[in-house]
Amino acid sequence: MSLRSIAVLLAAGLLCAASAPAGLFEDLYRAIDRYYVTPTGSPVSPAPGGGLSNGSRFGRLRIVPNRLGDGYRLELDRAFGADRTGRPEVFDLGNLELELSGNTQATIGFTRRFIPTFDARLRAGTLSYQLRGTTGGQDFVLLGQIDADQAIQFNALGFYAVNLTINNVDSRLVGEGLGVEGNVDTSFDVGPITIRGHILADALLALATSLGINTEDAEALFPKSPIDRINDEIESALRQNPVLGEAVITGWEVAPAATRTSSSDEPGSADAAALAVDPALVPEPPSLALLALGLAALFRR
Repeated sequence: MSLRSIAVLLAAGLLCAASAPAGLFEDLYRAIDRYYVTPTGSPVSPAPGGGLSNGSRFGRLRIVPNRLGDGYRLELDRAFGADRTGRPEVFDLGNLELELSGNTQATIGFTRRFIPTFDARLRAGTLSYQLRGTTGGQDFVLLGQIDADQAIQFNALGFYAVNLTINNVDSRLVGEGLGVEGNVDTSFDVGPITIRGHILADALLALATSLGINTEDAEALFPKSPIDRINDEIESALRQNPVLGEAVITGWEVAPAATRTSSSDEPGSADAAALAVDPALVPEPPSLALLALGLAALFRR
């Protein structure tokens, strides 16, 4: 094969690789615009400020360049409600339908100036919902009102921050029919939750905990990181492992004398007791492999 043929094949491969992600994002953008952002019902008309409207229903989706930060920002706005004739907005799936009334908003973007950073902000303001279903003999309705606010930020240095608050009020599940009668309170609150840390540091601490190393002092470097709760779950799982056992969790401590293999009646018992190693202190092959992969990733970093 000539050099010219090889060059043509490489160029074609690069063009295909570049167009595949672009086509994926374009299809995703069109799907969001068609099935979520565009208000239901007809007629839909242009609204002030851009977007489309139908009564109190409104939808807008656009990508805005951020020249100052050398990036882009996706803005999504969607208001659910009654149309021009007063009909509520219902997504009908046959025996299951969802009625919504309220506002949602999302702002997702990235900047490449100085430290490349990705950030996203998602909001749902006084979003009332009614999920209704029927089988003929049994009906149910799940209804309530949600206020939610979520912010995520992640940069190229590995630092991340998450803020989350969800309030689901006046929520209940109502059953009516041959099988179930009555209602159940389903209200709940989440947060406010604030998480902040470093993804590589959290991964290394989780790896160290899985190998039985005490990481309590290192966890204090990022006090708002969830790594302490993750490590607690890892330790709980390790304590239930009959091979690793509690000796690993204690931070590579020497096992108690009762677990050592020694006998005063056997010749050379003193040397045997000094050289005996508790099998519980030796990591399993999967743990050694995990350690090797972690060290390789660290050196590559």
